[in-house]
Amino acid sequence: MREMPSKQYACSECNLILPDPEDKKEIPQCPYSPTAPVSNDWQGLVIIMNPETSEVGKRMGVTRPGSYALKVNVR
Repeated sequence: MREMPSKQYACSECNLILPDPEDKKEIPQCPYSPTAPVSNDWQGLVIIMNPETSEVGKRMGVTRPGSYALKVNVR
């Protein structure tokens, strides 16, 4: 039986989708906003390849290429 993948975490400050940590028991931290809370309760996925020319990237305030959540819910 296959194991279901867990939903990835997103940074509540910059909305960056975070890579899984090497130790699967740890919660990842954002490399750009290390003090910001992270959440696995997020919606929408957008991949920004060139933030300087991307209208979506500009509206989101993205300055680095990567995968981003459109909305991150922090409780």
